Amino acid sequence: MAKTQDPKSVTKRETTEIEITKSLGAFDGVTGFEDADSQSFATPFLRILQPNSPQLMDDSESYIEGSKPGFFFNNVTNEVYGKEIVVIPFKFERLFVEWKPDRGGFVALHDVEDGERLSNPTSRFGERIGKNNENSFQETHTFYFLISEREEEGPIIFPLSSTGIKHSRKWMSMAKMLRLPDGGPAALFSSEYTMTTLLNENEQGRWYQIGNKAALGVTRKNWISEDQLEAVRQAIKMFSREKLRESFEKSADF
Repeated sequence: MAKTQDPKSVTKRETTEIEITKSLGAFDGVTGFEDADSQSFATPFLRILQPNSPQLMDDSESYIEGSKPGFFFNNVTNEVYGKEIVVIPFKFERLFVEWKPDRGGFVALHDVEDGERLSNPTSRFGERIGKNNENSFQETHTFYFLISEREEEGPIIFPLSSTGIKHSRKWMSMAKMLRLPDGGPAALFSSEYTMTTLLNENEQGRWYQIGNKAALGVTRKNWISEDQLEAVRQAIKMFSREKLRESFEKSADF
């Protein structure tokens, strides 16, 4: 008599990519995401880990294995990318981000004119204080990127404030001077850029940024491909000031 196999001992066979592709094809394009709107997703921020970041502390709930000071990381997936990353910047905005005192929470985004009208300058670089409250108005240079060779993952936001602003200005000046082979002005998204973090030091401490006193940690790599250009088109369609506001609201740890 044949021995009956215990169902509990049967190992579940993993479905192959070919099999799952064929199976899903039977659903005629139905994915389950049809009723999800922009507020259903978190658009990540690209951040730079600093020597005191909780992601580096193995006793912190924010700890990320393999993280090191100066590494770029994704604040939604907690993936670390190392000190160098290749990106395609497809949009740039200069804004003022209004925070409650002591970064007590995000309040609003303001264009430059309104941000300056509602606040007064302080001695801290890039920061202003509200005329009618104690809120902080932080000048923020905001880049919208696609990560090269990972374009399918969608946009990621890279805000620069304080000491990062001077490096942003240098980058934007470099990109603005770029010319196409026919001599015409190049779009911001026409090139890939290699972005590297560099160590900064002064009497206040040590930190990493995309530049220091000696150099800008951004270099142009090459023109983007046709496939990358199509990814840029799709990314541009996704973004608006409202989408950026939602991303700041959802990223309380920014």
